[in-house]
Amino acid sequence: VIRSVDKYVANGLNFFYLAEIELDSLKPNSVPESGGVNISISGRNFPNTDNDILCRFGLSVVEVGKWISASLIQCTAPALGLLGPHEVYVSSNGIDWVGGLNLMYEAKRTVIGIRPIRGRLDGGTDVTIIGTGFKSMNNIGDSMLSPFCSFGPIDVPAVILSATEASCISPALSESGGSVNVTFN
Repeated sequence: VIRSVDKYVANGLNFFYLAEIELDSLKPNSVPESGGVNISISGRNFPNTDNDILCRFGLSVVEVGKWISASLIQCTAPALGLLGPHEVYVSSNGIDWVGGLNLMYEAKRTVIGIRPIRGRLDGGTDVTIIGTGFKSMNNIGDSMLSPFCSFGPIDVPAVILSATEASCISPALSESGGSVNVTFN
């Protein structure tokens, strides 16, 4: 509606009122520094507005989100170039932003090798995993990780020793051979 002196003119455009979006959590809440990971954001009042859901990472990187339901949307975390926590915000109009949930950007983790490469069938061997990105002075989120090693079907806790080493105690297995995987949750 436009007011011109005492005359009113309606131009037929609509303005919609929406309930305020509320954010609860991010899953996962950490991503590698290279980004590219789909983040599920749970909350309330996400409007189904035909690709108008926007996610902002840090101060300025905006991505178009995907509406799943009134309580769930997904966005792809971009590469930001800085390790550590970055706030995530959501908007349905690109003007009003809601949020402030922290998404932790972490150094890329790689596993290069293990030592020793052999242990007893009854378990108990202290296995050192050698790699990169296990711990970073810039990454305060490492203290919240729950790392573990998988020896075949059996998971055992891991201890982060440094940025390049983690340690696990091998479990007893009934047969020889198999792979070792390290996971950070």
